Amino acid sequence: RQAMAPNLPPEIILLIGKSLGQSHWKEGLAACGLTCRDWAKAIRPALFHKLTLRTPQHVSELLDLLQQPPVGSLSSLRPSLGDCVREVRYEIRENQVPPWIRINTLSRLVPQASIRLSVIGLNLGAVSLLKIFPKALPSSIFPFRLIHLRDAKIKDVKEFAPLLCNTAKLCEVWYEDLRI
Repeated sequence: RQAMAPNLPPEIILLIGKSLGQSHWKEGLAACGLTCRDWAKAIRPALFHKLTLRTPQHVSELLDLLQQPPVGSLSSLRPSLGDCVREVRYEIRENQVPPWIRINTLSRLVPQASIRLSVIGLNLGAVSLLKIFPKALPSSIFPFRLIHLRDAKIKDVKEFAPLLCNTAKLCEVWYEDLRI
């Protein structure tokens, strides 16, 4: 005999999931999402609403998930994973060069999502900020709505002008602890 999960409203399922994980509430939600189809359907939007990617591998893994056709019982699960994503933050640390083409592909797969770039803890005193941004690609390759510079040392404030001009969707620029 098969046990059935109680038919609870999605709000209650989310509260259960969040209480299981406490400080790591996404882990609790993920565990609840494995309970049954109804719970997975209720939890998916909260689990994938806001994502933070820190490495090129994270971007590749997310693209693989978004581009794979759903199989088996997941094929009819709505909303789709791509429909759930509302914000993607990509963090650049330690002079890492982001996978620009893959980030652009990601922005096309989740057009409703706000794509944000965080540049954290870089010491670019002797290097141009623009070294981490490709010059040969068109401005549409930068799908960022927000750029956040934090705890960074830059060579010159004038470096911001070309960066801002080459980001067609940019709405906000934040900076904290910026040193010249």
